[in-house]
Amino acid sequence: MSNRRCAVACILLASVAVFALGNLSAYLRGSVERWGSGALRSAARAASYVFPNFSYFTLQTHFGEGRIVSLKYLAASAAYTLLYVALIFSVAGRCFERREVR
Repeated sequence: MSNRRCAVACILLASVAVFALGNLSAYLRGSVERWGSGALRSAARAASYVFPNFSYFTLQTHFGEGRIVSLKYLAASAAYTLLYVALIFSVAGRCFERREVR
């Protein structure tokens, strides 16, 4: 039972980390691009492809500036969402491919 609790804790921690990095990814990448070295910039660019960029889904900027959200923007957000979900499902499927789930 202890092993299962450890696994649940690891999954929870990983989920919170992905959520936090997804919300901060645009800010962190912009900061590193301005102030970081070449190696750090490359690492930030690679991390930005791995972690989701949740700022794409925040419409506060559009509403705060009085802009209308275009259908093109909504379609791009939907495509980004579907791509990321498909990627996550394929990784999860690969992880559980040989495992018997009860």
